[in-house]
Amino acid sequence: MKRTTTPLLDRKAIMTAFNKAAGSYDSASVLQREIADRLFDRLEWVRLDPKVIVDIGARTGYTSQILAQRFPHARIIATDWANHLLQQSENIKGNITRICAQPDKLPLPSQCADLMIANLTWHWLDDRHRGLLEWRRLLKPEGLLIFTTCGPDTLYELRSSFAAVDDQPHVHLFLDMHDIGDALMAAQFVDPVMQAEHLTLAYSSANGLFRDLRGTGVTNALSSRRRSLTGKHRWRGMLSEYQKFSTPEDGFPATVEVIYGLGWAGKSLGSYSGDQGEIIVPIAHLKTRGK
Repeated sequence: MKRTTTPLLDRKAIMTAFNKAAGSYDSASVLQREIADRLFDRLEWVRLDPKVIVDIGARTGYTSQILAQRFPHARIIATDWANHLLQQSENIKGNITRICAQPDKLPLPSQCADLMIANLTWHWLDDRHRGLLEWRRLLKPEGLLIFTTCGPDTLYELRSSFAAVDDQPHVHLFLDMHDIGDALMAAQFVDPVMQAEHLTLAYSSANGLFRDLRGTGVTNALSSRRRSLTGKHRWRGMLSEYQKFSTPEDGFPATVEVIYGLGWAGKSLGSYSGDQGEIIVPIAHLKTRGK
């Protein structure tokens, strides 16, 4: 008999939550746009003239719009598994093709892309190794993957507050930066470049955090999550625990550990030097700003 395992993440719940957030995503996605901007800053110094770009997890099109402006002669393939989200990007101008598809099963030919970008998408995959293999399949030789994901310190205040009141999972488990680098190498990406930083959002109340999470479709999609509503007693207990992280000056903090990853298909073009966050890239592959 063939053995089956329960997926870590509930894919249907993820797609439902993102589709439900289609109308509120743009107003609530301040953090997602900030992280995208920081990701593009890292792309600024790479010498690249892509003809075909695949935007994985394009959502309402913020990253696709920047790509269309930065690479006006490139064909951009914007993909997302939430069709309602993707429909919000239809007013963006440029040579953009939109495809509603799962990020780890894209209906595209092998070696079709010069550049692939995935902003805050990889950690939504249940089989993350399979996702990287799929993205590697799509890259041309010497093509580039650049992406962001969340690290294990993400929403640690919320995780700790829930853990104080029950033993049910409420927040995703995220991989460490070094494990992600190993995963890139296992998927045959060349010399991955990794960086991490912590961003902290401040809310006047915990409700503001939950409003933004719901507004961007960020939900507890763990298959092992509690299927019934969190009781009022546990909810109040969680809020009381969260209060311990707050200050009168900064309000309720929500920490996000952002991990930036870069990997090439083909020749080795760069390397990560260690824990100090320094990146080494050969001069031949750098470009001067504005050129």
